[in-house]
Amino acid sequence: MAINRKYEYGRKLNVACSHPTSPSSGQPCRFGDLTGVALTDEDSAGNTTVDFGPAVYNLSVKGVNDGGNSAVAVGDKLFYVDTDISDGSGFLSKKLTNGRFFGFALATVGSGSTATIAVAINPAPGPTELAANSLSGLQAANVADDNVIGGIPVIHRVDIADGAGDTDVTLTHKTRVLDAWAVKTAANGGSGDTVTVKNGANAITSAIDLNVNDTLIARTTLINDAYHEIAASGTLKVTAANATNNACTVYVLGIRVA
Repeated sequence: MAINRKYEYGRKLNVACSHPTSPSSGQPCRFGDLTGVALTDEDSAGNTTVDFGPAVYNLSVKGVNDGGNSAVAVGDKLFYVDTDISDGSGFLSKKLTNGRFFGFALATVGSGSTATIAVAINPAPGPTELAANSLSGLQAANVADDNVIGGIPVIHRVDIADGAGDTDVTLTHKTRVLDAWAVKTAANGGSGDTVTVKNGANAITSAIDLNVNDTLIARTTLINDAYHEIAASGTLKVTAANATNNACTVYVLGIRVA
């Protein structure tokens, strides 16, 4: 018989919760990626007794997923998202992005509605699957120099209407531009129709010549490494010059960097 077992049944543990800051009895909470329901208020030492399941509790659930309003059906997986739980009085939902698996719905909730229903909680570390149409550059890691694994590229698409001038995109993450090209749309371009990809006021690419027929691809001939890294909250600017028709879609390829 094993002599190193600490608890016969370890679903109720006294821990310092990671979220919310000060859990209250009856509220959902999490300890790292492990989610459960607080059985006590947080004590003076910063600890809370938490039931990590399996168990069934009446909890607030909202009929939403990563794409927007979505009804909850019996048996649907539910997830704990910090920003939705807030101080612990918020709601569980079907949101996978930034969520930790919490349990299963035992009743229905209407699309966009919030209701208190029975939830079967079951311990599991983090999300168990990816939602359809949920991955974006937000999940891409920074790519270091001489990295041995390889990084995930990100791409920005900028549609330019005929006659457009500057189009600004504020980036949320520091990005190094690797390449840029334009697909001519709407009609044939002419001499003097160009687009240039910039870091704020500074050109990263050459002026991409749009004197091509509709549907053809035009590409930069250079990347200026003095300006190819756009800071977080920096401006990816596409400057378009118009003569005949400069309508196009510009694609900017990059990687996240620290």
